[in-house]
Amino acid sequence: MLTHIFHSLHYLLLLLITLPLLTGCPGGGGGASNTGDTSTATKVAKVQLTVINNYQPADGNTFINVAVTVRDANNASLPNIAINMVSNSPNALFYADLDETDERGIFTAGFSDMVAETIEVTAVAEGVNSLPMKLTFIAPTSAIELTTKQQFAQKGESIELTVLTRQNLLQLGNTTADNTQAVLVPLPNAPLKIAVSGAASFSATPPTTTDETGQATFIISDKQAETIVVTVSSGVVTQTLPLYIGASLTLIPAS
Repeated sequence: MLTHIFHSLHYLLLLLITLPLLTGCPGGGGGASNTGDTSTATKVAKVQLTVINNYQPADGNTFINVAVTVRDANNASLPNIAINMVSNSPNALFYADLDETDERGIFTAGFSDMVAETIEVTAVAEGVNSLPMKLTFIAPTSAIELTTKQQFAQKGESIELTVLTRQNLLQLGNTTADNTQAVLVPLPNAPLKIAVSGAASFSATPPTTTDETGQATFIISDKQAETIVVTVSSGVVTQTLPLYIGASLTLIPAS
């Protein structure tokens, strides 16, 4: 009898010792895991709004593109975050392929306008605002003047050219202008595309907009004797100017 009780107590003692070991092992019959759930909701800490190509024509077809980057407190980019764009203009239109950030945490969009104006835009993600940015839509260019004092130049000579963009006052809504005749005034901040033909090259990156006076200057040169063409475009308006490099001029006497 005592022997039976001893064996029963011995068995119970072994069971009490081994049970915690079993429940602490993987697959030990429903033992609780000692790793807590560390997942937390993603928090937007910073929204950055960048303007890619400001100063575009207010023609309703040309876009000012913007990019929005969303980051968390560790400065990591956040994908799949819904973005709202807020503007203070009733005229500007907003276009985007997606309504949230892509896998890089970037959202891209474009704004167009048919009114020449400067608008203010803010990006919002989960209640966090970006700094407001100004987008400027300018009146479409009506005319381009492209001039130089060196239309005939030597090989390798630096040739300076000047661009002047102009806008018709009537298109700006000026009611005092003569409605029967265009009144062209300098147009500042007009977008430019400048190209040269032949072997000519720019001395520096050509300007992409006119300055506050509506002007822009650039320098080209050509080491070959040839006729080249300089082309300047702003919106739908284009102006060209031929340049004669290394040309030999012969004066024909009057008979």
